[in-house]
Amino acid sequence: MMHGLRCVTGAWCELNRLKRLQRFPARKGNSLQDWFKTRNPLRLFVNFIVVYAMRFAPSLRLKNFFYRLLGARVERGASLALGVIVDFFFPELVEIGENAIIGYNTVILTHEFLQKEWRKGRVKIGRNALIGANCVILPGVVIGENAVVSSMSLVNKDVPANSFYGGVPVRKLRK
Repeated sequence: MMHGLRCVTGAWCELNRLKRLQRFPARKGNSLQDWFKTRNPLRLFVNFIVVYAMRFAPSLRLKNFFYRLLGARVERGASLALGVIVDFFFPELVEIGENAIIGYNTVILTHEFLQKEWRKGRVKIGRNALIGANCVILPGVVIGENAVVSSMSLVNKDVPANSFYGGVPVRKLRK
């Protein structure tokens, strides 16, 4: 799924993330003013209720079941800890690999509202990846297999397979 991901410099990884995003111009003012035009408000309401209910659900199987109902691709054995928030605008753009662990209070975003545009992009988290507590993962990011992201990180670029990244913004910490 995510084999061969290589990143020589942080700027290269950030550029790849930005290339993967779909861009939509703001109709007036800033893009957040048109939030109700990005998705059907009824769909957003249902997604919001499910995502926030699953944030506090104690059962990992129940969480995975409901995220799959919303369209997220959550593989067998994936674990989303207490407090994890999956983007309720576009949950179908989230892919979490087999046996991946997403730590407490982590936020996985698949969209971002900016001044002149809004963007959306798929987030892929590889097999056996470990995301620490209180991380924010931005749209378009790919986290490779067996990668580790330390707690309190802002993941604004790709994280290669078998690597250890962390910080704000995220950077390589060691092999």
